[in-house]
Amino acid sequence: MLFRYHIILLAVFLLGVSQVQAQSGRANAHVKEGDRFFEQMSYARALDSYTMAAEMGAVNEHVTKRLAESYLHLGNTLAAERWYSVVVKFLNREARDIYNYAEALKSNEHYEEAEEWMDRYLALVAKDGGPVRSNITGFVRKYTQNPDRFTVKPVSINTPFSDFGTGYLGIDMVTFASSRRPTFGIERKAAINDQPFLDLYVADILSNGDLGSPRLLEGDVNTKYHEGPATANVGGDVIWFTRNSYFKGKAERNRQGISRLGIYKATSKNGSYGNIEQFPAIFRERYARWVRRYRYLPLSHAGRQMGRTREPRTGDQYAVR
Repeated sequence: MLFRYHIILLAVFLLGVSQVQAQSGRANAHVKEGDRFFEQMSYARALDSYTMAAEMGAVNEHVTKRLAESYLHLGNTLAAERWYSVVVKFLNREARDIYNYAEALKSNEHYEEAEEWMDRYLALVAKDGGPVRSNITGFVRKYTQNPDRFTVKPVSINTPFSDFGTGYLGIDMVTFASSRRPTFGIERKAAINDQPFLDLYVADILSNGDLGSPRLLEGDVNTKYHEGPATANVGGDVIWFTRNSYFKGKAERNRQGISRLGIYKATSKNGSYGNIEQFPAIFRERYARWVRRYRYLPLSHAGRQMGRTREPRTGDQYAVR
């Protein structure tokens, strides 16, 4: 009887061990899946995998740090702050972890803590004679001691999706990038945040400073991939815009299979933007001289990203990120 009792206890113990091992194996599978998504910059999907792993008990330094980074990439600074508060306590923390934690604290208006951690970061990376004080609280006092100087309010066309990159289009309209466009049939979403792909929109500037009547930019600029932001010349009849490397129905990718960004030009005819050209074809001579001088690879090469151009006739610089 005693022997049988010991056998039962051993069986229960082995069953428990096997269950723990099975759960550990499933957690490790989720971690590997999250790593694959993270390397592809698919942060929303990576976050789901790391969260599943953490719920199964795999709350190690690697998973904790990846959770913090994923939340920061997705703009969830509250969750990023919570996870980075753990990351910065690790013995093998990096200077970048401290910087990201300070940025998350600052975004969440925890200015004194943000200054403390940013000063720690500066002390780690500052070279001889470099700054060791961030003075975040000083800047906050400067810009809040006279609040009547500024009026900041959200515009009424904001959505729960990504809306950003506003630029003037003539004197009475703006362009902006947004992922608000509904999808029908095949659902296409960006891997980085699991939202629909960005398109270029226009909106009217109202007399009270608000924006109204948001609508897709007319013409051939928007595709099934990302477009935006954009910038325009003074008259608004020419725009330069950022897009995934996609031209004449063909997508370009680098050796890792990643679609990088390119700058394109479009001209307006009766309010519809078309006649799209790639950046090097527009500035071929100036661009070639620039490349020879600075020894950089072509900006629109599929293996390189870019985010800035210059209007050739006026020399005005436009930031396109």
